[in-house]
Amino acid sequence: SDYRYSITDVDTDNIAIFTELDNNFGAWNVKLGLRYDDTTITPSSKQQSNEYNALSANVFSTYDVTSNLKFFGGLGKASRVPDARELYFYSVANLKGEDATQQKKQIEVGTPDLDQTTNYEVDLGMENRYESFTLKTKLFYSVLKDYIYYNSSKKPGTTTTEPIFIQNSFENIDATIYGLEISGSYYALDNLYADFGIAYQRGEKDTLTTNQTDTNLAEIPPLKGNVALNYVYYQESIATVEFVGADTWKNYDAENGEQELNSWGIMNLKVDHKLPYGFGLAAGVDNVFDKTYAVSNTYKDLTLLMDTVGDNVMLMNEPGRYYYVNANYSF
Repeated sequence: SDYRYSITDVDTDNIAIFTELDNNFGAWNVKLGLRYDDTTITPSSKQQSNEYNALSANVFSTYDVTSNLKFFGGLGKASRVPDARELYFYSVANLKGEDATQQKKQIEVGTPDLDQTTNYEVDLGMENRYESFTLKTKLFYSVLKDYIYYNSSKKPGTTTTEPIFIQNSFENIDATIYGLEISGSYYALDNLYADFGIAYQRGEKDTLTTNQTDTNLAEIPPLKGNVALNYVYYQESIATVEFVGADTWKNYDAENGEQELNSWGIMNLKVDHKLPYGFGLAAGVDNVFDKTYAVSNTYKDLTLLMDTVGDNVMLMNEPGRYYYVNANYSF
């Protein structure tokens, strides 16, 4: 039977043509790109085949105001076709039959008629460079049309003559993602410098998923930052102390399995030591104080690990204190 597998054999054929232009006009640098894609997705099961066509384009430009100040900006349009899992995935669940007994049923979780997602994005920023200090600031705003989203509230229906139940948990919605990124370096001495960065994003549903009211987009992490102090010694060897942390995960999609996660902060240590004749040795300790923390939430889209009661996705914490040693050779 075609329904013995979670996903039957699926062929994805893509043909694309693209062109790119990169040119300088005085203090301006302009990059242009254009691409056309034709994609056909064909399952070996009885489910429908799909064909997608997309024209993508982007323009990115930088302007050097002075040797210390540069502005940049870009506009782009790009598309992503649904993958085989989103289109054709099957699951098996225990459902109550007419006699109230539990029976294993094949459920069509994928949605075979999904549209491709199209992203329209604008990026703006500036870069400052001085003798002992660099700073880069970037703003972005992204509009997602037909964004492919998992809706965990959809239940198996019985309106089919096939020996399976239809759930079609993936659907197309419109959404918006916007954010800010700041990064830079400070050179205190010739052999001592610091790197730093901070990133913040927000994601919102412009159209709600079926029978749901939560406007928070899943998988949008909270405010995150890092600071690294680097000491350069023998033949450009580097010793690093790094601090990484994130704010409480407050904006989450509870209706699709996400939950509030605590803020966290960890320290990492690393030494990248250069040896003669092209050899090198790197050693370090991640999460020095053995903190318990998680960087990914429990969105039910990819349910690799489930608990034994209900269908809750397990929260996966990051590793505890971790030691490593690597050797390398370059020539």
